Amino acid sequence: MHQRIRSRGLQDSVPAEIVADWASSFRRASMRYLAFRRVLSKLDRLLNEASIPYAALKGAWLAQYTYTTPAERPLRDIDILVMPEAASTVYMMLENAGFARLEQYSMPLGDALEKAKHLPTMRCTETGIALEVHTRLIDTPRRQPDADTIENVPMILARREFRGGVPYLSSTDTMLHLIVHAAYDHQLNNGPLTFSDVALLMQTAPIDWAKFWTMAKVGEWERGCLLILELASYYHNSNSWRASIAGAACPSTEQIEAAALLSLQDFTERGLIAVGAEIAVAPGWTGKTLIFFRRAFPPLHILANFSGENSASRWSVLNYPRWLLHQAKRVRGGKSNLKLAPEVERAISVRDWIYEGNSNDKGR
Repeated sequence: MHQRIRSRGLQDSVPAEIVADWASSFRRASMRYLAFRRVLSKLDRLLNEASIPYAALKGAWLAQYTYTTPAERPLRDIDILVMPEAASTVYMMLENAGFARLEQYSMPLGDALEKAKHLPTMRCTETGIALEVHTRLIDTPRRQPDADTIENVPMILARREFRGGVPYLSSTDTMLHLIVHAAYDHQLNNGPLTFSDVALLMQTAPIDWAKFWTMAKVGEWERGCLLILELASYYHNSNSWRASIAGAACPSTEQIEAAALLSLQDFTERGLIAVGAEIAVAPGWTGKTLIFFRRAFPPLHILANFSGENSASRWSVLNYPRWLLHQAKRVRGGKSNLKLAPEVERAISVRDWIYEGNSNDKGR
């Protein structure tokens, strides 16, 4: 808002205390971005010296090259993508270079390499900026990892683009990553920032739409792409994608509205909403029971995280009664909130639409 009113000369139309507050927030965001770039430059130097190929993801490029000023784009952390076989080396190298593992992420490194898309989160001890080292881009099950799509890490690293000396995913791969991450990994519970990211990316960078839709078809992400692009069009008037997919079965107005509202859900309740939707769409009582037991009996590192332990061990199971009581209170509090019922219904509706016709419907 600070940038908007300043660029349009509207400062006098807003109360002075609000203008001052916005200006202060803008300065803080600008200083954070400078710290962010400092860490990214350090990472680039370390990885280049070790001859390890990587690409910076999402926010690193978007803030610098798509928004009017970097301070306009919130930055939570730095994400980089490396080859899976290089991940352990990169992690140890970063620890030696002043990055510390966050204590609340106690999943063993080997488990993270096998089960998660990124290694335990680290933090630069100099600046406090968080860092995630990714070995893949998405959480959803792999369908054709050797095909030419964003599941093929060697291929997308081979075609990365360099800007200011820093390697990023290509603009087309970035567009697909943004959408799949929001629609399929998060079912839109990560907020509406994706809509402006997608809109500004298509306005400021060349997108190979033929390539984009080919990859989306291979991954069975076409409907999620259509939904997010419709939302970007609705809120930011970005329509350059439409000619590339003429005749496609676009989402209804009701689906678009449900997805928009879903992106505004309370972050403190989104876990309950996701579980509620997951159980509701699970096939039969067997499927629902499996989900219940998976949720009711978490791995040891979750119990260790809950109690603030530095690492998981067999003794972490002693934390289970307190963890279970805490979860029961959350569920009870959530269910007493009547707002959650429509949120769960919206989540189910959006899931059903984006997965309709998919051969692999594990996300449903």
